[in-house]
Amino acid sequence: SQLEKRFIQCALLCPKLINIKSQPFKLDISEKNTYTPDFLLTFEDGSQLVVEVKIKARLARHFEKLKIARQLLEAKSIMFFVLTEQEIDRYRQSEIAGEILRYAKSEFDSTLLRAVMDVMASQVDSYVVINDLARLCDCSREAIYHLIAVRRLTLHEDDHFSGDARVYIAQQHEGLDIQAFVRHFDLKSWQTTGDAEESALSVRLPKSKRTGLRKRPKLANTPFVRPKVVRQNQSIPHPLNSLAGGLPQSVERRRPGFAE
Repeated sequence: SQLEKRFIQCALLCPKLINIKSQPFKLDISEKNTYTPDFLLTFEDGSQLVVEVKIKARLARHFEKLKIARQLLEAKSIMFFVLTEQEIDRYRQSEIAGEILRYAKSEFDSTLLRAVMDVMASQVDSYVVINDLARLCDCSREAIYHLIAVRRLTLHEDDHFSGDARVYIAQQHEGLDIQAFVRHFDLKSWQTTGDAEESALSVRLPKSKRTGLRKRPKLANTPFVRPKVVRQNQSIPHPLNSLAGGLPQSVERRRPGFAE
């Protein structure tokens, strides 16, 4: 789906992420039903988490299944996240990710890129503005955008994609790799969802708010029969037809059961 595509674009820029696997396995949630997660993410420290991507309006109908899946994954020490368009498109991050990834295939001199990384490593402040970094390295901003796209540099989560944005080296920041994912999407694990949020998800939508096709109006019980007119000796569309057969004649038929 388009929402899953936008999630992958955002996740590709997540620091310390090394693998994204789609529909990685199946979970038996009952005797007859199974659940297949959308994505399994693996990080540099070996930690893993499962991500389910759902449209927020459809989340309530899958709530019970996701709740059981969360419990099964929690027993295996795997964190479980449910992301909707609210988290994926927040702060235009999916749009920004698409703009950044365009620079991933750009080619730059390896010596220049190495010099940029050396300058970043020598900075006292771990965050450097892109425009300032370009002046220090005497390079174009596109070269820095390329380093962001290949995840050697990371865009600050509070900044928009521009020359005034800050970048940093993710490896210099301590913490679990999963925490980097949480900061990247600014979210919390679904396994910490409160009772109030769970009950809100399980509530059915009121009739006035439900979407879908309108109910077709009931047809009349008494059929309407239109009198049928059959034309005999119908003319063929030919210029000599009136000379060959004369004018067409009409005979009107009445409904059965009616007197003449």
